[in-house]
Amino acid sequence: MPSLSAFSYLSTSEYFFLQYYLERLSNVLVNANSYTNPLKQLILPRIASSNLLLDAICATAAVHRSSANDVDRSEYSTMATRYYVRVLSAVRDLIPRVTNSSSGASGSGSSRRRELITDGRESSPVESESSGDYGNSNGKGKMKNKNKRKVIIEDKDTAEMAILASIFLCKYEIIKDGVENWRFHLRGIESLCQSLDAEQQASMSNTLAYVRSFMSYHKNIARVTEYAPHFREDEFEHEPFEIGTLFPVDPYMGFSQSLIILLGRVNDLLVINIRDEPYKVKQEVEELLSLLARRSWSADRFAIPEGMGPSTIENSSHIAEAYRCAVIACIHAALEILAERERDSAIYSPLEPMEELSLQSQLQPQSTIPIPIHIPIPIDWASLHALLPVEKAEALTDCLAAVARVPLGCPEEAGLLPLLFIVACETNLQDQAKEALLRVEALGSHIGLGNVRCASLLLKEVWAKKSVQKDFHDWRGLLAKVKWDLIIT
Repeated sequence: MPSLSAFSYLSTSEYFFLQYYLERLSNVLVNANSYTNPLKQLILPRIASSNLLLDAICATAAVHRSSANDVDRSEYSTMATRYYVRVLSAVRDLIPRVTNSSSGASGSGSSRRRELITDGRESSPVESESSGDYGNSNGKGKMKNKNKRKVIIEDKDTAEMAILASIFLCKYEIIKDGVENWRFHLRGIESLCQSLDAEQQASMSNTLAYVRSFMSYHKNIARVTEYAPHFREDEFEHEPFEIGTLFPVDPYMGFSQSLIILLGRVNDLLVINIRDEPYKVKQEVEELLSLLARRSWSADRFAIPEGMGPSTIENSSHIAEAYRCAVIACIHAALEILAERERDSAIYSPLEPMEELSLQSQLQPQSTIPIPIHIPIPIDWASLHALLPVEKAEALTDCLAAVARVPLGCPEEAGLLPLLFIVACETNLQDQAKEALLRVEALGSHIGLGNVRCASLLLKEVWAKKSVQKDFHDWRGLLAKVKWDLIIT
């Protein structure tokens, strides 16, 4: 992997953003930092041959830098937007080349994939400036040293460059605020990966391993805040529950990969039709608990990568324990939501159906076959809660205790937001919510991600609601009301 000194030919601003990315940002954008950090190992060797990736890094670094207190925020924000639009325009230009080069890609499919990579806004005046040959973009040091970097991305690298740049576009939106547009890029990444043929997939196996990690983490955590979840069949989601094997340490999810997949799966409970298929609730809870019991998330169950220090290993263990507790708490919370739906809809009311049946039998002709009326089977919610190893309050307390063991300011702290968010939304204890919220605010000041600030604002609103409505827990509805597609990665 080349060192930073190999890029001395870059312009002053490019060199600054690259240095900022390597020394600061790349360490907080993954939750299990090591020598094998893909944001360094995959990206750095490709920068010399790709203006696109360099601009993507500059956009991401500039938008992150724009949140600092000791800088001219407007200047960095303007630079971030300029780089972002250039990358977006270039990726749009690359998409037809990716989809047309893969077998079976139709014109309509290419059009669909082209639409998925979008910033969700009207075209910017800046964008029109970059509509020409992307490789000929001007910048100090670029024209002077054009022999040091290829101007045109070679066909065999086109798909890989488009995918990696799209990941940076997604990260840009999360760093900016994490409440819109990131999902378009996430879908675009998935669409690009699905367009690859076997030869392309084989030639970029390391990149696709990173993409699977990125997609699995962001898609499963995104499910936690979805107002209207739905069952998904997702090729990127996989559940490594094999017994007797050492598991790889995921760059985004650390030791918690399977737990985060389970956490996303908990939301499947919310789409069960409890009127027609009440038995499915118990089946799904038992399946979740069975998977939870089959695994251990201690460090000795993982193949520790080179360069992962003792503190990272210890912090990753604490985070995994916190996720285990969060899964249990979220199962309790899902059961509470389903029980409330049952009550609010008056699903089980035995007297009314019988009266309707009697009236129908008197009015309808004798030759008419009566329509059977379905009387739902009542669900014993208490027995379902009793299946779980601990009560919700205890699971939330244990989750917060595990989070508290992760030191302030450490790189792994960036992965705490989903856990703190769950505790603050689901607890009924004001002191516990306050502790979680204070840590979220500290997290925001340490890592400087916009989605953390937006999550903090939402949590304050949740507790403003709880102050006047003690049993309030429809925080997903609150998100829908403010029209935030919040992601808490």
